[in-house]
Amino acid sequence: MHFKKPLIFIIAFAAFTACKKTDTKQDTTVTPPVITPPIVKPTGTDIYVTGTITTTKNITVAAYWKNGVAHLLADSTLYSFTNAIAVKDTDVYIVGMVDNVATYWKNGIPSHLPNCTEANAITISGQDVYIGGMSYDVSLYHPAYWKNGAAVIFTDQSCNMVSGIAVVGSDIYLSGNVGSSGGFQTATYWKNKVPVSVASNLPGSPVPYYPRNVTIGVAGTDVYINGNVQNKAGDQVIATYWKNGVSIPLMTDQTMSSEANNITVNGSDVYATGYYDYFAMYWKNGIANKITDGTQQFTATALMVNNSIVYISGTKGYSDTRAVYWKNNTLTQLSSKSSTAAGIAVVQH
Repeated sequence: MHFKKPLIFIIAFAAFTACKKTDTKQDTTVTPPVITPPIVKPTGTDIYVTGTITTTKNITVAAYWKNGVAHLLADSTLYSFTNAIAVKDTDVYIVGMVDNVATYWKNGIPSHLPNCTEANAITISGQDVYIGGMSYDVSLYHPAYWKNGAAVIFTDQSCNMVSGIAVVGSDIYLSGNVGSSGGFQTATYWKNKVPVSVASNLPGSPVPYYPRNVTIGVAGTDVYINGNVQNKAGDQVIATYWKNGVSIPLMTDQTMSSEANNITVNGSDVYATGYYDYFAMYWKNGIANKITDGTQQFTATALMVNNSIVYISGTKGYSDTRAVYWKNNTLTQLSSKSSTAAGIAVVQH
């Protein structure tokens, strides 16, 4: 009996350790799968209008409206304004000035272009953003454009104003005015930096040109720019555009002033916007269309066609104006404050 006790102890210890091994707990925690929320894409039609809103302290502030909701782009203590707008998907690009500094905004965030004195026009071609304007050097303003922020400056040429830009394939077009001594100006466009003179108010010009903002549209090999000329009596301005340098009067009535301040090419159709007397106007392929009834002063400032619907920005009033737009001639006022509308863009999602 004396020799049995150690054996019993060894067997009991082995049984205890065997039970302890089988008592180990298994990790049953289940890691849930990572679920990425779906990207909600915008639907419907967004209407953007760019312009200005004047504060109670009489300071003009750069602004834009998206579907009627106003967004200020600059400090309300600084004088600022916008000139043009372009939209790509949900990205909104606007050009203008803030406190005499050329500025462009992407989705409301301001930036400054290198060597840019004025940024007056903008267009998008594919994934590239082009801005038309001017660069100041010593005593001259040079025509210039910026592609994705990189400057192309026509250092061998000078101008008074670049106010339009168009891109067709690899061809870059600018439009504006070239000044000369005595204050005379010539409506001009540049194709790949080569200038083409269109109309002038130099002495001896057959039909004196009335300098204003000159915008440009291109369809195939045809180049269109808008402008205005003086009537025979020299007391009124007549809305006009030029196709490849040939003038096309937009109003036969020369007893009332009219202006074409913007031109847009949509497919084979050529549109111009402006005014005649008190009427806001647009012209399609030279045919006049009155947007308003003439009881109040209105001016149409820019136009865009989307899904066969014509959208037009403009202003109501003369000295105290209100920003407006029309959708197929139906008027929407954008602000009850003193304001202006300079450009329009429409995106169908």
